[in-house]
Amino acid sequence: MNSNQLMNMIGRLFLRKAVSKGIDMGFRAASNIAQPKPDQQQPQRRNQQPQYIEPGYDGEPEPQPEPQKRKLTPEERQRKMEVRQARQAKRAARQARQSVKATGRVGKM
Repeated sequence: MNSNQLMNMIGRLFLRKAVSKGIDMGFRAASNIAQPKPDQQQPQRRNQQPQYIEPGYDGEPEPQPEPQKRKLTPEERQRKMEVRQARQAKRAARQARQSVKATGRVGKM
C-alpha cells in the first residue's frame, strides 16, 4: 500500500467520523426542540388553590387490574379459525397475482 492510498484511507476515516458526529448532533438538537424547557412551560395561575395531595400519594395512579378474558365457545373458536384461513387464502392469492404480473409466469420454475 503506497502513501497515497494511506492518506486517502485516513482522510476518509476522519471524514466519515465527522459526518456521523454531525448527523448525531443534528438529531439530538432536533429532538430537544420538540421538548419544551421547564421555563417555557405554561405558567401556573396566581389565584389557583393549592392541590390537596393525599398522604402516601406518590403521583402515579394505582394500577388497574387487567380485565379477565373470557373463554371462546367452540362456535366462536371455529369462526375465528375460518376468518384466519380466509385471510391467509386472500393474501396467497394476492401474492400469486403479483408474481404472475411481475414475471409473466405461473408457478415456480
